[in-house]
Amino acid sequence: IVPNSVTSIGDSAFYGCENLTSITIPDSVTSIGSYAFDYCTGLNSITILGNIKNISSGTFRGCSSLNSITIPEGVTSIGGDAFLNCSSLQSIYIPSSVTNIQGRYAEPFEGCSPTLKIYTGVKEGKIPSGWRSYWNYYSESGALSVTYGITREEYETIISG
Repeated sequence: IVPNSVTSIGDSAFYGCENLTSITIPDSVTSIGSYAFDYCTGLNSITILGNIKNISSGTFRGCSSLNSITIPEGVTSIGGDAFLNCSSLQSIYIPSSVTNIQGRYAEPFEGCSPTLKIYTGVKEGKIPSGWRSYWNYYSESGALSVTYGITREEYETIISG
């Protein structure tokens, strides 16, 4: 548990922490650096309560045990490689506040499970121009599943299933 006195998680702060299995990021945190949780292969649960605006490049790259994540409302940008090689990632919620999803060396969801389901508060036909094609990475098994226009609460009900 990250204490409330922390306002920022720096670049590569938890890089390679294989034994880290869960983390809660409190409201006090306003920024998470690039590659902060890079290759935390045991990380399977993350709760982001913070007032984060950006999910930086490579933030969760290689977190091969992570199976779902909810991006909090207020996040406006998801960096390239953010979820690269999160091979167990089955579902992600992207709020309508996200207006930019970037590619860098690879698309954000490349190397994720081919059954990854993307849920978003964005209404179909209203996809922000900054999303380009990165949000819908084409895997070997076909395009990833996207469900439009759902709330965070609806998403949480779906994944608690």
